[in-house]
Amino acid sequence: MQDILLIIHMPTKEESKELKHLRNKDIYIVVQYLNEKAGKKFSPETSETIKRINARFAEGFTVEDFKVVIDNKVRDWLHDPRMRNYLRPATLFSPSKFEGYLNEGGTSGEGDSRFQQSIRGNQGTSEFAHLDQSSTIKCDDVYDTSIF
Repeated sequence: MQDILLIIHMPTKEESKELKHLRNKDIYIVVQYLNEKAGKKFSPETSETIKRINARFAEGFTVEDFKVVIDNKVRDWLHDPRMRNYLRPATLFSPSKFEGYLNEGGTSGEGDSRFQQSIRGNQGTSEFAHLDQSSTIKCDDVYDTSIF
């Protein structure tokens, strides 16, 4: 079995500050986009909103993914008096709903998840292709492959 390199970079204090600043900026962008599209006035500083958005970022979703979710649900719910109240961070960015909402797009490619786009666009390339394969850990050491 070929060994796989796993490189872990622990950010410096300065890098951590910059990452937090960028993440806060992304939260503002997402909430501003929701407010603009849905005609709402949500605050990007509410702890529950920050928590939900950061959790989706931690799962690897992007600002563009948030915009697709917002666009999909605004399209479906904005003019429905019963559903328009659900155009809120607690619903749109919930862990159990977000990915489903993201994948509700049409066949035009809009609304396709970043995973689907990656599969179509990369044609077999890996986002980890740039990693050096000299320092490795063995998958066998991490996972019990007998259960697969």
